[in-house]
Amino acid sequence: MLISLLLLISFALRLAVPSHMAVEHFDEGVYASNLAAGSDNGYRYPDRHLYAPPLLPALIEWSIVFFGSSHLAVMLANLVAGGLTIGLLWWVAGRWFGPAAAIAAATIACFSDVHILYSRTSLTDPLLCF
Repeated sequence: MLISLLLLISFALRLAVPSHMAVEHFDEGVYASNLAAGSDNGYRYPDRHLYAPPLLPALIEWSIVFFGSSHLAVMLANLVAGGLTIGLLWWVAGRWFGPAAAIAAATIACFSDVHILYSRTSLTDPLLCF
């Protein structure tokens, strides 16, 4: 029950006030601009491979295809990965160190302001942590 509550709180904190999420970093713009790059470049930002591994830009691209071109669609991959990281951390810590450490680790990550902040971006860090 406690891990379910932590997961719920985790997603609530990461999804709170979606109007305050925006693409603010150059790398985020590179990842989010695949479809806007045009067919001349094969719908890829020029030299995009120099900015990030291909998984996050591909997830952002598919999110835009399915949910439209909004700031929330661009952040969706990291919002989901950031929220699910809490459950994954609970599972790993529980397997390695026991149930008390699992709850402690999940709680710390759930309320970590840095993890919440990065989960609300479209940078590679939250997906890499997951």
